[in-house]
Amino acid sequence: MEEAIQSRNPIDIDLGPNWDEIYSGICLKTNNEIFILMNFNEELNQYNGFSIFRTQDIQQYRLWEKEEITSIKKDNHKTLLNRYPWEKWNSIYDCLNHLSNTELVAIFTKEDTHSYFVGRIDHINPTSLSLEPIDKNAKWVKTRTIPLESIIYVGFDTEYEKQLLSKSKRSV
Repeated sequence: MEEAIQSRNPIDIDLGPNWDEIYSGICLKTNNEIFILMNFNEELNQYNGFSIFRTQDIQQYRLWEKEEITSIKKDNHKTLLNRYPWEKWNSIYDCLNHLSNTELVAIFTKEDTHSYFVGRIDHINPTSLSLEPIDKNAKWVKTRTIPLESIIYVGFDTEYEKQLLSKSKRSV
């Protein structure tokens, strides 16, 4: 994996038996706790946002073949690469703390891997966060508390979150 990170080669990752999903992109960082991926969106055929997973949930990965890499129509990964201080993000808490009050995030919890919450992190401490959710119609709804230990995935800076925020007519 270290070679893939250094070379910035795209990969596909498979997340455990409970997720029926393959995620694609460039691994930006991995350690004992987190795995940060710059997402590749097949529909847009370009990189779009970021995902943070728990390292323990990564079952396997596969490096892309050269033909797959050359099929990318708009290779925009270099413009996204230095958008955040990845060197400071070493745990779920670190990542969410940096995203607090600045970004909309999508959060999956281990209680339900098929639905998720999108919202603004209002407050965070080492054990939980307060999320002000936004629904699919860009309406802000009642704040909810989420234990950090239950979070298995965080997505942010994708077109989906950006569109929701612009429809809400309110900044984060």
